Amino acid sequence: VRVVQHKQTRDLYALKYIKMEAVGGERGPALVSVVEMAGIDVLPQMDHPFVVSLRYAFQDDGNCFSVLDLILGRDLR
Repeated sequence: VRVVQHKQTRDLYALKYIKMEAVGGERGPALVSVVEMAGIDVLPQMDHPFVVSLRYAFQDDGNCFSVLDLILGRDLR
């Protein structure tokens, strides 16, 4: 997990990433995509004080990325 800053608004976010090959071996990309897509469908609709809001999600050839609200003073793992 990394702390990142939006270039235009200067807001801080937590960037969480998962390496696809670390999850499921050769099936990694498909498995991670299914798991991440399930979260992408549910998290933006959640409005609860104990659930961090998902702002953006994207992937490249080897990783899935989630951009979440940054909650300082908490464990980001």
